[in-house]
Amino acid sequence: MNEISAEIHKFSCGNVYGDAFSLYTFFRHLLRLSDDISNQQLREKVANYIFQHEDMHYNALCGLPNGATIEQCCNQIKNSNMQIIDLELQALAMLYKKTICLIYKRKNIKDVEVSICLYGLNMLSDTKCVYILYDETKDHFNPLYVTTRHEPMEKNNNI
Repeated sequence: MNEISAEIHKFSCGNVYGDAFSLYTFFRHLLRLSDDISNQQLREKVANYIFQHEDMHYNALCGLPNGATIEQCCNQIKNSNMQIIDLELQALAMLYKKTICLIYKRKNIKDVEVSICLYGLNMLSDTKCVYILYDETKDHFNPLYVTTRHEPMEKNNNI
């Protein structure tokens, strides 16, 4: 595989048609799973993964009221009553054996702030990386593709 270089490569932002506000719609589109699994089925798969992996329980419960159980947390994820983006992205990375790079754009009082979070880092080194731009100002997910500087965006090597 050719090395990625800033001299000849760039990130191009793609679009997700439909409900790109939903992490699950977005992820299904990005991995081309739209015909294979529904948002509800994917939510259930993520919630079950979190429930079965005790190492994820602390992160699942730390933002919830005292006394909340992992069962309650997972049921809320299944029923789309709650979203814990970091936790759910980690579960998706592990389930689909992808490293997910989330570029998180948020607007603070004076300017725009960008942070980068990586999920699925304990995966094998030969796993593919999926790049996601989450724009907090629009509450929207967009795929980022690595393209060559002279190549149209339709040809990508992201997945």
